[in-house]
Amino acid sequence: MKTLFLHIGTPKTATTSLQHFFKDNHEILGKNNFCYPIFPYKYKNTNIARNGHFLIGKKYDNEGTRIIPEEERILREGIATIQALFQEYDNVLLSDEGLWTVTYSGQDDIWDMLQNEAEETGFSIKVIVYLRRQDEFVSSWWNQKVKMGKRRYSTTSWNEFIQNVNDILELNYYRNLERISNRIGKENVIVRRFGKRYFKNKSIYEDFFDALGLEFTEEYRIKEEERNKGLNGSAIEIKRILNGMPNLESKDNVLLRKMVMDVASARPENKNGSLFSEEEAIAFLEQYLDDNRKIMREYLGKEEDLFDMRFKKSAKWNLNCTSMEKDLILLMGNITMNFRKENEMLKSRLEAQEEELEKQKQAFKGLTTKLKHPIKTVLNSARK
Repeated sequence: MKTLFLHIGTPKTATTSLQHFFKDNHEILGKNNFCYPIFPYKYKNTNIARNGHFLIGKKYDNEGTRIIPEEERILREGIATIQALFQEYDNVLLSDEGLWTVTYSGQDDIWDMLQNEAEETGFSIKVIVYLRRQDEFVSSWWNQKVKMGKRRYSTTSWNEFIQNVNDILELNYYRNLERISNRIGKENVIVRRFGKRYFKNKSIYEDFFDALGLEFTEEYRIKEEERNKGLNGSAIEIKRILNGMPNLESKDNVLLRKMVMDVASARPENKNGSLFSEEEAIAFLEQYLDDNRKIMREYLGKEEDLFDMRFKKSAKWNLNCTSMEKDLILLMGNITMNFRKENEMLKSRLEAQEEELEKQKQAFKGLTTKLKHPIKTVLNSARK
């Protein structure tokens, strides 16, 4: 039977790395009867390798108003493309972590639509979802928001975020899995645990292939082992403070992000730290232990904790800045922004001068030609 595989994250479980891997190896996947299609649809802040985004993506006009008819057209066109692909392949793979997010944010009718489509067209749906221990997930999620900047929660402090995290994220994984299972059947939901200790041969790629029922061979190429690296230590707080500058433009944000990433890379010892202390992590996870065990029992068929509850003896990062330190960070940010704008202005002037110089060169070249052939020049003028 034809199968539509939907890889739905969760967020911060190497989804970006996997999506690029699928895109880079689509030809080899095709030889093994799997298709990872790339669609032409473009969405803001969304990499084209997220090929399942058309299922839930929003389209806006220049005024920021949603274009719902365009969204519906793209959705129907994308589904039709999948149906056509099933004429050539037995398996189609789509990936987008947004499918996990919309399920708990009240837009979960997508599952009804997909299930109805599957029944009418005659294909089955298999969902692959990776779950990360909740303390690690929320740390990575907040880290990502701060690193990227100019997004919601990118200026929110860690203390404020963690106090309200259950209003922001669905950390009861069992509850969200049930929302999906109620639509497509529990037997069609493949749950995997995120972390090298759980991966087949400690590789996310081999583990994912195991979920697909494919053999991971040497012909597959991993161009970049880790994408979308996070910040660590004081670099997180530096970027968070910079994100709050009122005149921060997108170009400034990109430049400052690179600078702060360089700061983080120069302090590898900070990678062993954490946003949680060991005691805080244990207390945080206790509220999810029972439902995590339900997942282990009902989706993985084992009577044990879903996640390893042993914790590394790592230091908690100190993200507290003095008033003077904040002022120095903002001063650095403003200097960088001013230099960036001045550099752009000078570059623009230089390009204009080079363009004018090229015109003068061409004019001089023409004049030189006329001076070399004065009689011919006079005759040509007379003819005109």
